[in-house]
Amino acid sequence: FSDGKTYCNAKFLEMWGTSAERIGPAYAEEQMARHAAMTVDPQRFIERIRELQAHPEVEDFDVIELKDGRAFERHVIPQMVEGRAAGVVINFRDITQQRRFEEKMVFNHLVVENAGPMLWLDARAGKVAYANKAACQHLGYSAEELVGMDVSAFDMDFSREQSRAVRDALRETGRPVTFESRNRCKDGRVVDVEVTVFLARDDKRALNIASLKDITEHKSAAEAMSRQRATMRSLIDSISDPIFY
Repeated sequence: FSDGKTYCNAKFLEMWGTSAERIGPAYAEEQMARHAAMTVDPQRFIERIRELQAHPEVEDFDVIELKDGRAFERHVIPQMVEGRAAGVVINFRDITQQRRFEEKMVFNHLVVENAGPMLWLDARAGKVAYANKAACQHLGYSAEELVGMDVSAFDMDFSREQSRAVRDALRETGRPVTFESRNRCKDGRVVDVEVTVFLARDDKRALNIASLKDITEHKSAAEAMSRQRATMRSLIDSISDPIFY
């Protein structure tokens, strides 16, 4: 303030690890150097303080990164009296946990977006709540087209009875449920899929998370092998001579 005095609360002392006895004009340079040493960019920290000291009428907002991994928001608010800056109020807020949560959310989003075909389903409504990039490519629809779409529009074997059975199994066992189905893509192709569903809950809703695996080629190969075996068995059985194999 204009009288040269500095005031701070207990939370500020706790955040910066500062002693109340070392606050005031006599220790201003010492405290600035000490706080700067705690940041990832000490020079920039000091330069910004010098700029704010030279222009006390300027409001400022920035984020300070500390070497120990913490992050503080700093909001500088001028206190004007008759058009002149009589001092400033500086609010600090520890946003470390918020930053970590945001980073975790971004990481999880990247993992989900780059995973295999995955749909989030509102089981009660029977509609798609979210589709990742691979699911869109698998079905040939855009994410905007899929969200809100009824599952029966692309799942040829979907029924309310099946949905209820899957939901009951998830609740009873708490383990993922796997079954086979058929998807009709936007271009009309029919794809055999293996569907693995697990239940995800939060405070607001419960969703069925469905992972899709294209088993068309595998199923076709298995059917071809079964036909070959049946043909071979029929040929062998049609031979009148005794044959052992």
